Amino acid sequence: ASTHTMTLLIETACDETMVFDYVFPVAYLEVEEVVVESCGPYTWNGITFTESGEYYIKNDEGCIVEILHLTVYPIEDEITSATICYGETFLWEVDGKEYSETTYVEVVKENEYGCEITYILNLIVSSEPVEIFETATVCYGEYYVWIDRYYDETGVYQHIISNEYGCDSVIATLHLTVLPKVPETIIRDTICYNDVYT
Repeated sequence: ASTHTMTLLIETACDETMVFDYVFPVAYLEVEEVVVESCGPYTWNGITFTESGEYYIKNDEGCIVEILHLTVYPIEDEITSATICYGETFLWEVDGKEYSETTYVEVVKENEYGCEITYILNLIVSSEPVEIFETATVCYGEYYVWIDRYYDETGVYQHIISNEYGCDSVIATLHLTVLPKVPETIIRDTICYNDVYT
């Protein structure tokens, strides 16, 4: 137990002020404080806590007798889902490895809070694109119809179709040759009646 001093000022009938220091005992109540860092839910006095915070226990008189300072770190699986195109690679920072094929990987390791969690990589690699080659030749002044478009110049043309991942699905290539214009040749000559021109 400890004591508490209270000063009392009392005015008398003779306009005098009397000062009394009254000392009385005060019951001393010690509060227990607990600091906990937990990986996942933490059980304290039969109660399970899932979130960080301060929690109290009071006695029958309504006074706080215990305080829990709780920090809860998450331990849920950390999932990385990614999609890459054929021929590309994906660097997973969890294990520092590069992946170029569709794969599912699980790695158990400590996170930045020192808690063991499962890291999951779900990687999808788009299939290799289908390549289509076409060769065509047209005369000068004509045009060639290819995939709903008209072409009348020599060249290599390409049409790419993407899949739902935004990757090349079909690569169609046209090699078109337009023949040069044939020059006109005018021949002037004279033959006699009944002759044959050769």
